[in-house]
Amino acid sequence: MSESFKYYTNEHVDALKPESSDKVTENEGALLAGESDAVSKAPEIGAMDSAELPKINRNIDAMDSSVANMLKGKFLKNLREGEYSLIIGDDTSGRIPTLIFGRIASKMAKDVQRPAPKVRFVAGTISVPDEYTDTSQFSSYQKKLYELTDYFAELIDQENIKNEKVLLVTDTIDSGNTMMGFVSALKANGIKCDIATLSLFRASPFNKKTAESLKRKKEAMLNGCKIYYSDKGDTPGIYRDKLSSGIVKDPYVLHASPAKTDLSNVPPHLKNQVSAQNIQRSKYAAYARARAFLIADELYERKKSK
Repeated sequence: MSESFKYYTNEHVDALKPESSDKVTENEGALLAGESDAVSKAPEIGAMDSAELPKINRNIDAMDSSVANMLKGKFLKNLREGEYSLIIGDDTSGRIPTLIFGRIASKMAKDVQRPAPKVRFVAGTISVPDEYTDTSQFSSYQKKLYELTDYFAELIDQENIKNEKVLLVTDTIDSGNTMMGFVSALKANGIKCDIATLSLFRASPFNKKTAESLKRKKEAMLNGCKIYYSDKGDTPGIYRDKLSSGIVKDPYVLHASPAKTDLSNVPPHLKNQVSAQNIQRSKYAAYARARAFLIADELYERKKSK
């Protein structure tokens, strides 16, 4: 991918750092809409500890081939023709893939002067408690599902997307429980959806026959939702990569929050050190997003010429 930038200024970090919200930040929204100046003009400054950058670069850049592999056939046609009015990302590790697909879809919409799909995020949940043996855990799980259903109802009304289709984006479908919760909540609101995932399972090597069989089983489990996945197979490095996502989640809470330490609970003599660590985390997350948007731009240009 392009090496046109290395680091982010503090101003760009402030604009792109994750928020405790379902929505993209203001600057993420501008970037999703195709306004790339904030990325392309980011100066190269040595403001970050470079020790972690190779890992971030490796994890983000690996998505280039995975996403490119998915941008074909019916899925590419859906993105080009504006099939999805809303894109919902599975936080936390599904956030960056969501931003990539969201930016590509937005640029395609801009080409034909069509409204771009809205992009929102919901924290992924945990597995359904086995046989409901843990009553307190099941109660928390059910509470989140009810909240998710209500949240989607409000979102659908606000964005006026009744009778339209939603795209769910994640990095990996393992048990399928997170997607099952999303699909159930959308179905309760009369909304159909497709699912885009970089990986179908946490296993390798990849076998196309096995993957297709698993895909059909998961589509049946998920109320017939169409699943689009990458033939690259391996679980992406972004899976559980907290540095790149910059956010953390409570599986029983609807939305993720920034990965930072609350300074109010830190002893005075450690506040400066912890504050610096918080800033560093924001820089890593902003850097990862900027790199992801560059990947999205390059993939868009490649597909635009075909």
